Amino acid sequence: MANYTITDIQLLNHHARFAHIKAAGQPKLIYLMGNLQNIKQVEGVVNAMAGHFDCHIVELPGMGDTTALASHFDMFFMADSLKAYVEYHHIEQFSLCANSYSAGIAIEYAKQYGSRLTAMTLAAPAVYMPAKSVAASIELMATCKKDPVKFVQSYLALLTSDSDKILGQKKIKNAAFRYASRYTENQLDCFIYNTLRVLGYCAQDLDKVTVPTLVLAGELDPFITPDYCETFTATLPNAVCEVVPCVDHLMQVQRPDILAKKLLSFLYRPVNLAA
Repeated sequence: MANYTITDIQLLNHHARFAHIKAAGQPKLIYLMGNLQNIKQVEGVVNAMAGHFDCHIVELPGMGDTTALASHFDMFFMADSLKAYVEYHHIEQFSLCANSYSAGIAIEYAKQYGSRLTAMTLAAPAVYMPAKSVAASIELMATCKKDPVKFVQSYLALLTSDSDKILGQKKIKNAAFRYASRYTENQLDCFIYNTLRVLGYCAQDLDKVTVPTLVLAGELDPFITPDYCETFTATLPNAVCEVVPCVDHLMQVQRPDILAKKLLSFLYRPVNLAA
C-alpha cells in the first residue's frame, strides 16, 4: 500500500483536502470521489495506479471530510475549485478520474480548462439526476438526520444490487452500513448539499468536451445504469463506454482491481478516439 499523508488546504476560500502519492517522472493524475466518500475509501483504486501515475486524491470543498459547502455554490464553482487546485500544485498536464457525483465537476472543468487534460474517465457519472431517482433522493435528504438507520438502508437500496454475481456483496453492504451509520452531522450536511447540487445540474454543451473520455458503467448499477451511461456517452464527441461486469454503483469498493486496470489501460492510450 502506498504511503501518503492528508493535507488540509484552502481553495477559493473554502476547506479542501488532498493526498499526494508521489511517483517522480510519471504522468500526473487527479482522482475525485463520489458523494459521501473520502480519500480513505478510494485508496484501493488509487493504490493500484500508484507508480504508474503521480497521483493526487482530492476532496474539493464540500466533498469527503471537508467542511460542508452550501448548495448555491454550483458545479461551475466546483470546477473552478479544481482549477485552483491544479494551479496550487503548478500542474501543467494531467489525467482526470471522477466518480459519480464528481463527474459533473469533471465535465465543467473539461469544458472550460480542457487544454490541461490528456484524458478523462467518468465512473457511474451522475451528470444529471435520473428522473426515477429524484423522489428517492429528496426522501433521503429528508430522513438522513431524523432517522439515520432508515437513511442508510434507503441509501444502499438506491445504489446497490442484491445480485449474487457481486463477489462478497453481503459483506461489502454490511461494512458500508456500519460506516454510514457513523456519519457526522457535517458529513450529512455534505450529503444534502451535494445531492442538491446534482438535482440542480444537467450537463450541457457537451460538444465542448473534446478530451478523450472513458465512461464506465456498473453492470448491475440500479442508479446510474448502463443505458444511462451509453446515452450520455453518445453526447460526447470523443468518448467510449465500457460496462464493468458484476458490480453496481460501488464498483470502486467491489472490484478496485478491475476498475484500476480499466483506468490504466485507457489512460495510457496516447490516441485520439475521434481519429
